[in-house]
Amino acid sequence: QARIALERRKFLKNANIAVQRQTTWSNLAHEMTAEFRSLCAEEAYLQQELEKLQDMRNKAKLEGELWDERISSSSGQNSHLVSKA
Repeated sequence: QARIALERRKFLKNANIAVQRQTTWSNLAHEMTAEFRSLCAEEAYLQQELEKLQDMRNKAKLEGELWDERISSSSGQNSHLVSKA
């Protein structure tokens, strides 16, 4: 009887340790999942901001090219007028 009781106590102790470990791993997994979701959300936000900046850069570049064309065409017209004079 004593041996059975001893084995039972040993089994319950090991089972308790296993449950504690499982709880620890489960909590860690939940924390990691939450952190991963947070990082994914931050990455999505930063990607949107990057796309906005790229759009603004492309728009500014196009406007700059149009401005350059206007200047070069108006200076060409001015030189044409100067050569007539």
